[in-house]
Amino acid sequence: MYVDRETFFARRPKNRVADVILGAFLGLIFPVCECGVVPLTRRLSKKGLPLSMRITFLLAAPVLNPIVILGTCTAFASGPAPSFGEGSASVRCVADAAAIGIAVLPPAGMNLPNGWVRVQGGITTAAFTGEEAPVILADSITLAEEPNQPYLYP
Repeated sequence: MYVDRETFFARRPKNRVADVILGAFLGLIFPVCECGVVPLTRRLSKKGLPLSMRITFLLAAPVLNPIVILGTCTAFASGPAPSFGEGSASVRCVADAAAIGIAVLPPAGMNLPNGWVRVQGGITTAAFTGEEAPVILADSITLAEEPNQPYLYP
């Protein structure tokens, strides 16, 4: 569906409360998840969409869109179904469902400490498992205390 800018702004509500409601409605018609909503919201900002509508759309689109909800339920069909009573925290994009890590290249000849460490250095790219990947080029690696929450998810 294409609506040109002039038509949209001519029919757009003239108050913030109605802008918020329309922003939520836009979340029903644009099939974007948490990952895609940010660049789309940025583009809508460049088109002149008011801030109140953009913020509401940014929060509502990943939660209210029926295609995203169906995709999420399908992806997690073998596990617990999302609970919509818990709000937006219960609906997640499948692309966000993986832990990530980044390789660290220590200084040459360094004996690596065993345990939790603090790494200082810069990010660069290097061949890692046969492909170019981002890596931390460490200037120093020192022992650190174990954090209160040592894992990604409790």
